[in-house]
Amino acid sequence: MGGRSAGLEGSGECPVGIDPGSPQPHGCGGAVYWHQGKPSVSYRYLLWEQKDRSGGLRSDWLPAGVAAAVERQPFGAEAGSEAYALINVHAWSFRDSGGPMGAIGQTIEALPPRVRVVTATEFFELMAGEAPLRNGKKGD
Repeated sequence: MGGRSAGLEGSGECPVGIDPGSPQPHGCGGAVYWHQGKPSVSYRYLLWEQKDRSGGLRSDWLPAGVAAAVERQPFGAEAGSEAYALINVHAWSFRDSGGPMGAIGQTIEALPPRVRVVTATEFFELMAGEAPLRNGKKGD
């Protein structure tokens, strides 16, 4: 199933379809979809101790790789929703990084000083307040 579901206004096509009743769209690279004035945000990065095809760990999904990706993102008010990163943490895979909380801590430590780590509630409040205007009004 590809594309967007009816009633969601998005910033682009998502390769994995989105169910408006789903709590989180998956695999859409940080895409933001608006429904009735509220953002539905896919995670931009995955923090996961996952092996690649050669048997090594995927460095882009480890704490330093995720922090480096966040550092490369545009920032500031003109970047709009591209300045935000929702990170999905795979809670069961961390053996070498000190568990999921250890991996989160390592990621935060590696972030540049300009990055602000916030709660989920703050994330959505900031995003709604700073998101670009869509069709003349915020969120729709």
